[in-house]
Amino acid sequence: MKDRYGRRAAAPLAAGAACTFLCALGALPPAGASAGQQPADDSFRLSTGLAQLPAYFPGLLGNGYIATLTTPRGTEAAQTYLVAFMDYSPGDMSRPALIPGWTGIDVAPGDARSQGEWIDEAALTAAHFADYRQTLDMHAGMLTTRYSYADRGRGLAVRVVTFVSESSPHLAVTRLSIRPDYDGWVRLAFPLTLWKRHTPRFPLGRWTGPQQNRALAARGISLQPHPPATPDRAALWYPGYTRIVKTGGEVRDLTLWLSGKAESGPSMAMAAAIALPVAAQPPRVDLRRDAHRLELDVTVRVEKGRTYDFTKYVALSRAGWGGDAAQDLALARGVRRRGFDRLAGAQRAAWRALWQPDIVIQGDP
Repeated sequence: MKDRYGRRAAAPLAAGAACTFLCALGALPPAGASAGQQPADDSFRLSTGLAQLPAYFPGLLGNGYIATLTTPRGTEAAQTYLVAFMDYSPGDMSRPALIPGWTGIDVAPGDARSQGEWIDEAALTAAHFADYRQTLDMHAGMLTTRYSYADRGRGLAVRVVTFVSESSPHLAVTRLSIRPDYDGWVRLAFPLTLWKRHTPRFPLGRWTGPQQNRALAARGISLQPHPPATPDRAALWYPGYTRIVKTGGEVRDLTLWLSGKAESGPSMAMAAAIALPVAAQPPRVDLRRDAHRLELDVTVRVEKGRTYDFTKYVALSRAGWGGDAAQDLALARGVRRRGFDRLAGAQRAAWRALWQPDIVIQGDP
C-alpha cells in the first residue's frame, strides 16, 4: 500500500452541512460520563453506535465565534467556519467561507513498511471497528469518540476528545489517546487540511429563477435531498472559498501555521502546536505540504498495553477578531505549555456557568 502522503487528496466537502448549523447525533440510550468529566444529566448527552453510522448526521462544536462539525471517527478533518467570515465573490450570493480543517489526527498501526491502513481510510465496519461509541456532551461542549481499531493483526484502543474552547474563544483542541495491543511502531499525521474550491460555482446573484433551473438541468443536477445529511439545496448552498496565502511549519517545535483570505473577503489565520507523550520520545517527524494539506507526520515506538496521548492545540483568528498567524502561533504554544487538563477544566467550568438557570426581565437587572 502506498504511503499516506500523496495518496489522498482533500475533496470538497459535501455541501449539505455547509450552511446548516442545527445538528444532532443519532440518539441511543444515555452513555456514561467520559473520563475526567463530572456526572451530568444524561439527557444532555447525544450518543451513537456503529450500527447507526449509516444515518450519521453531524453535530456541532462551537463557542459563538468558531463552528466545527463533528465526524464519525473523531479523527477526520471537519468543516469549520468563523463568524462573519464570508466569501463575497462578485455575481454570487455571499457565503460562509470554509476555513482549513483543524481537527484531523490520523493514525495507523506499524511503520511505513508494514502497510497498515490509516484509520481515516478504513471502512467504518465491524471488520475494523469494535466497541464504537461517540457522545456529544452538551453540558460541557465536548465530543468523545471511543472504539477499538484492528488492521493486519495489530490493534489500537482509541479515544478522541475534541472541543472548541468556551473560556478562550480563539482556541480549539483535539486529543487522540491510543493503547496498542502490540510492541512496535505507530504512525500519526497532524494536518491542517486545505479544502479545494467548490465546483461548479454559480452566479446566483445574477441569475433569475428560470436561469438557475436551466443551468442545473444542463449539468444534470437536481435539487433532491440525499439523507441523512444532504439537503435539497446542497447544489446551490455550498461553502465559500478560503484562498491560502502563506504556510509554514517547524519540525523541532512541532508547530504549523497558515494565513488565508476569503474570496473577495476578509483575511484569517490559524496555527497548531502538537504535544507528544514523553514516553513516545524521540519521534521521527517530517513536515509535508502540498496543495491540499500542511502536515506533520510522526512515527513513534509504542509498547503493548501502554496509553499514549497526542494533543493538537489550535488557535484561530480573522480580520477584526484576534491577531495574525504569528500571534496565533504564540497562543497555541502557550496553551500547549499549560496543558490539556487545564484547558478542559476551564471548558467545563465555562459551560457550567452557561447552563446556570436565570430569568432576564428587560429593565430589571
